[in-house]
Amino acid sequence: MKNKWISLLTSILLLTGCSDWLDVSTRSETLEDEMFETEDGFKSALTGVYIKVASEQLYGAYSSFLLPEALTRHWSVNPYDQSTPVPALTEHDYEQEFAENLLREVWSQYYNAIAQLNNVLSNLDRADPELFHYGNENLIRGEALGLRALLHFDLLRLFGPVPDASAPSKPAIPYATELSTDPNKFLSISYSEVIRLIQADLEEAERTLAEYDPILDYANITLNTSGNYGTLFPDSWQMYRQRRLNYYAVLAIQARFHLWTGDREKAARYARQVVEAENPDGSDKFTLFQGTEVLTMYSENIFAAHNSVHATLVEKYFTVSNNNSYPLSQDLSAVASAYEVSLNVDDVRYAMYWNSNGVYLKYKGDVNEIFKPNHTIPVVRLGEMYLILAECLPIDQAREYFETFGRARKMDNSMFTLFDENNRIEMLENEYRKDFYGEGQMFAFYKRHNYSVFTYPTTYPVEESVYLLPKPENQTAFE
Repeated sequence: MKNKWISLLTSILLLTGCSDWLDVSTRSETLEDEMFETEDGFKSALTGVYIKVASEQLYGAYSSFLLPEALTRHWSVNPYDQSTPVPALTEHDYEQEFAENLLREVWSQYYNAIAQLNNVLSNLDRADPELFHYGNENLIRGEALGLRALLHFDLLRLFGPVPDASAPSKPAIPYATELSTDPNKFLSISYSEVIRLIQADLEEAERTLAEYDPILDYANITLNTSGNYGTLFPDSWQMYRQRRLNYYAVLAIQARFHLWTGDREKAARYARQVVEAENPDGSDKFTLFQGTEVLTMYSENIFAAHNSVHATLVEKYFTVSNNNSYPLSQDLSAVASAYEVSLNVDDVRYAMYWNSNGVYLKYKGDVNEIFKPNHTIPVVRLGEMYLILAECLPIDQAREYFETFGRARKMDNSMFTLFDENNRIEMLENEYRKDFYGEGQMFAFYKRHNYSVFTYPTTYPVEESVYLLPKPENQTAFE
């Protein structure tokens, strides 16, 4: 009930005039007081954010395989079919009705989740420490701060300016640090200030989780085994850390964040910490996917959103039928070109991710259901850490990480000798496309490097305006 109230309040904040923002009923305030009187109330409130993050309107579809993948032209479209936002987004027509509605919904849902996080954090500051057990107040705080940073960072990558030398003084997005009825606290601030606040949240999350996160003391397989509840863990809420914004997820987001800001030294340092992370017995904390497990690469998921009905949710997006306005697919010859199959004949990603109709299988499972969906949506994966190291380190060191990554994907050996300073970015572009097809990372790669031409599936010139997704009209009108 409490999460519904927060959603309603945030919808009012985002979609109505300033005078309506101040109308918070006594009944709503009473519900809030009741919600945060117990540890279970705090757990439920944070769980509600994870549920929202995994919903169709965020990582479940819109901000993973729909919006950013359409922007990078990864899906083929029928230009005469205007019943979905994909054709307009593919042509970067942000004023078309379906595209405009999708952008508005994404913006609203991100800030709705952020509002819920702020409500958790503000009540945590006022809570009696005696409410909590097993360090859970610190887990709640660290996860909430890390999630708040991640969600703002995603918004910045979509709606903020290109991260070039002129970016710091440009207006970016609002950075919400409290659930407030003051409309002036929902104004866009400068890019440099958003960067500062993201970094502050990440650093505090890192410090907090470094001391209390069970992922530091146990292997993921131990944490993911329900039979260990009651023997190793007195509180089952501390398990399944890969589905939560855990300590290593914060490090990985730090690596992604510092790469975005251009601090390659910090990006490499954080990425290396994740790559080299070990369990107490010395085994690797995360391992690279080699085509022998579920399609969503669970062994290398550092943080994945979990949606128990995701397999049903994606049906309309990836099912070929006469009455389906989608499906999200790509011409198989274009896919073969993307995966360079004439050279990389054994690349595990091509054979496993695509069927003969050019339909993407990562979330759906293949037609024979050999690989069934496991209801997770990758948000941050180990493969990205290897590619960050391959981009940021001196070329000889970078090549070692690129080769380790490539051998796991069963790339042809010749690819590793081709990796040099002259073609480093071009080869990384190709690997980002292959590895994160359907995960929404390619648009950020293009934007970070300020590409003037998209190279796939055909060359497509772009202007800077393509990278500047418009904020909803009610936001810009208010500002």
